[in-house]
Amino acid sequence: KPAPLAKIKDEYQITPVQEQIKLESTPFIYREILSQPNPLNEDPVYPNLIKTYIPDRPCQLIVSDITYIPYWTKPETGEYDFCYLSLVTDYYTKEIIGYSVGDTLEARYPLEALNMALGYYKGKDLSGLIHHSDRGVQYACYNYITRLKEYCIKISMTESGNPKDNAVA
Repeated sequence: KPAPLAKIKDEYQITPVQEQIKLESTPFIYREILSQPNPLNEDPVYPNLIKTYIPDRPCQLIVSDITYIPYWTKPETGEYDFCYLSLVTDYYTKEIIGYSVGDTLEARYPLEALNMALGYYKGKDLSGLIHHSDRGVQYACYNYITRLKEYCIKISMTESGNPKDNAVA
């Protein structure tokens, strides 16, 4: 079970305060910690554009999130690890238009899901599209933000570090 914790510590620089939280108690705590921006990094945070927004057709609002999926590595001893499912969903239709599964929380998997979603909308003008996510480092990293800007997609992020604020995803 130390493997997932080691991955997270190496990739996201968990602070001593966060480390005091019993990370091993439940996989859902990982999501709460990782959805909060790291005060040491320079990733941008964007305003929440969808507080009162309700789309009335497809291709107006897409939402992105990562789901943690535990799997047994040694069922006989109860040891497990995680894989991470990155999803992009059209909010109006609730259709998953992009996905990727990875063995780490690297930004390349959400970026693969985003690229699949962009392929789904191939040929459409995306300048009015809003992309909403939590403030996770995967969605705030340079490559992800650059890809959204290439398509003139408006960027929206939750304003707090509370994962419940991204329940739409």
